[in-house]
Amino acid sequence: MSYIFDLLQIVGSIGVFLYGMKIMSEGLQKAAGGNLRRVLKSMTTNRLSGIFTGLLTTMTVQSSSAITVMVVSFVNAGLLTLAGAIGIIMGANIGTTITAWITLFSFKVSIKPLAIVLIGLFFPFLFSSKDKWRNIAEFVMGFGILFVGLELLKDGFPNIGENPEMLAFLNNFTDSGFLSVLTFVGVGALVTIVLQSSSAFITFTMVMVAEGWIGFNLAAAMVLGGNIGTTITANIAAMVCNVHARRAARFHLLFNLIGVAWMLLIFPFFLGGIDTLHFYLFGEKIVNVTIPTPENLINATTGITLFHTAFNICNVLILVGFVPLFERLMVYLMPEKGKTTYSLKYINSGYVPISELAINEALMEVQEFGKLIEKMSGNIQSLLFQKVKRPKRLMQKLKEREEATDLLQEKISDFLAQIGASDISNKASLRVRAMLKVVNDLERIGDIFYQMTLQLESMNKRDLEFPEEFRFKIKGLLELVHAAIRQMNVNISSSFEEVSLKNVYDREEQINQLRDELVAAYYKRVEKAKYGIRESIAFLNCVNDAEKVGDHVVNVNEAIAGLK
Repeated sequence: MSYIFDLLQIVGSIGVFLYGMKIMSEGLQKAAGGNLRRVLKSMTTNRLSGIFTGLLTTMTVQSSSAITVMVVSFVNAGLLTLAGAIGIIMGANIGTTITAWITLFSFKVSIKPLAIVLIGLFFPFLFSSKDKWRNIAEFVMGFGILFVGLELLKDGFPNIGENPEMLAFLNNFTDSGFLSVLTFVGVGALVTIVLQSSSAFITFTMVMVAEGWIGFNLAAAMVLGGNIGTTITANIAAMVCNVHARRAARFHLLFNLIGVAWMLLIFPFFLGGIDTLHFYLFGEKIVNVTIPTPENLINATTGITLFHTAFNICNVLILVGFVPLFERLMVYLMPEKGKTTYSLKYINSGYVPISELAINEALMEVQEFGKLIEKMSGNIQSLLFQKVKRPKRLMQKLKEREEATDLLQEKISDFLAQIGASDISNKASLRVRAMLKVVNDLERIGDIFYQMTLQLESMNKRDLEFPEEFRFKIKGLLELVHAAIRQMNVNISSSFEEVSLKNVYDREEQINQLRDELVAAYYKRVEKAKYGIRESIAFLNCVNDAEKVGDHVVNVNEAIAGLK
């Protein structure tokens, strides 16, 4: 029963640590999300700048998984090349080692009292009306909770010297030479996959070393396994992305597998080098024994931190020259197959890694949605006023595009709902609501255009046409609507502060006025029995549908203006 209690203590402590890491990381992302995104986009001109970008952003966010998932989404959106993504992923592998050094500090100095003081000082700011202060408070409190969890984890581990039966159990896995090393590589990969956090894993490993559960060499083997396990998050995210994003995620896995492979070939010699480096830096050797004494526990823990950092730096230095080769290899292993006509371009619908940052992906998807609506508007004008060689083919394309609008509305709305359900700032919440309104109105515009297509198709089957004297006027109406849609897309793509509704309302008034003139003039002709009932119904439906599109365009613009 005592073992079960000890296990629950360890699991609970890891839970507190992970919760602190989550709160701290999310607070940072909220405070610096936009700047972080701009850094990722702009600082990847070559592989060295990409490595520096990955290092810097991972140190900032304290989550290599978050950065690699973001990179995958950027590649999926076409905002990053595969070569640029490779550089950032390499840098992220180095950046994630900073967590180990922060953790090491807590082994040498008890930081729990300071952590609790920080939690107490910043707790009131969680209720601030300003997002900035709330985000800072979340970061500091997450930092404090993280170290409270770390202290609980250290206290929760049973003393190995007081549990001889546990020592005998561990000896079954630690006395098999190189086979033990391979076993602990597998254990490290499995634990990291379960925890879904390389930071939590490295901390867990360091505590095991500090408590004497495993020696320096097997802990180093677990670190190697952790480097493999941490790639799972990005690969899960890439499952629903395009081939370019999947290549970036698979590279991350391949890069870490190659690193582990060459390290295992020289494992004893590299550990000897770390031992020498530790002696040079701290004046003491790392004593690797099954039951470490209190004097060398901290040395072994420091050695693991050195090993983690040195391995990742060496792996990057060795493989950075092969980036072009890796790029060609990924293309060869994952060739691009047939493309779907319409699909989500900037977001994937099954994974929202960083809610604050994912909002911009959703906005870019909305921009693509608007462009699709503009194409449908152009198609309607072509059917009405141009001699199309294959009208049936164009009508089929309109039908496909209407189906695409349904897909886009569903997927973008689901994605936004996931973001809205997470812990985001008030400003981000308002943006999510506004974009939900926008996609609903865009989908309705797509429906209206499709209804107009069915109306025109019905007229073609009956060899009916709009009266020549009204064709010019209805063309003017549809051109006004098309101009309104173009302006709508400009507003969607602009910074929100630049959106002005005056031109929007002026054009809407022009549309309504022309609609009223057309309807009144047409009724006069119908009263004189000049036109048939079918042509009249089709004409009036077309005019009213065009005006309805104008109304939804106004709704979209108003929602966009609300994003300020």
